[in-house]
Amino acid sequence: MRGKISEISIVGLIQMFHDGRQSGRLRLSAADGEADVYFDDGDICRLDISGPVSADGPYDIFRWRTGEFEFDLTAEIPPGTFDLPLSEFLKVASDYERRWYGFARYPLETLTFIRPTGLPPETAGVPPTAAAAVKALGDGRPLIAFAQLLDMGLLDAAEMADELQQAGLVVFETAGALRLAATVQDLLNQVFKFYTVFAGKVLAKKLMSAIQAYCEEHRLPVAFKGDGVEIGGPRADQAEPTPWRKLVAFTIHEMAAPVGAEAARLLWEKAVASLEPAAAPLAAEFALDIVAGEKAGRSDD
Repeated sequence: MRGKISEISIVGLIQMFHDGRQSGRLRLSAADGEADVYFDDGDICRLDISGPVSADGPYDIFRWRTGEFEFDLTAEIPPGTFDLPLSEFLKVASDYERRWYGFARYPLETLTFIRPTGLPPETAGVPPTAAAAVKALGDGRPLIAFAQLLDMGLLDAAEMADELQQAGLVVFETAGALRLAATVQDLLNQVFKFYTVFAGKVLAKKLMSAIQAYCEEHRLPVAFKGDGVEIGGPRADQAEPTPWRKLVAFTIHEMAAPVGAEAARLLWEKAVASLEPAAAPLAAEFALDIVAGEKAGRSDD
């Protein structure tokens, strides 16, 4: 038996196999992990999760809204390690599923990036614990890291993040932000091309050297080859949006030093306009533009 998680609740699946007194393995496959739920005569005897797990433990699986499930009657059942009474487990699980469903309007995932807006927490009228959480965020963190920072379950962390978002203290950025590396690579290569034509090879080499030193200092996975750059390696898809924005700000600042702010602005806008259609929305969504760059550059001075 197999199907889509979106078509039936996970609590409903477990209840169905319990009522049918089934034995076997229920495999849940979602975007950020998998879980194997083993049944013996309708009772859960083992639950294994691979992927991000918070203090919520086995209840983390009830946040999944997309993915697939498959029940295997022939699977070998390993030694049992699950000791929660099923009725109690399902009662709590139902509450988790209901609360997670409240985020259907804007799905929160483990890698959803939570970025402070810069609004002072004391002006938003949030409780002291929420204000402290904003300050602890720094430049921002993925939801799973936010939960770990606060030493709480993913669901409680998501609900606190939602409270902060409604107060205007944070914004949510989708996991697509973690794929910005390719867009940054395209932008930098376009900038080097246009800057070389405008300012000459000598200044272009100086710009590349400055950016190379910056990336080495900040441990960004940027490699310089010939007249261009390549972004890759194990850390490329893990880098959060903020370091890329700061790299953008630094690049614009370094361009402006010899040719002027207005010329740097025009060159950057030209690079953004030359992006491939698939990359342009990411650059816009995550503020890789001249205005954001200038603001970030001033704040870092």
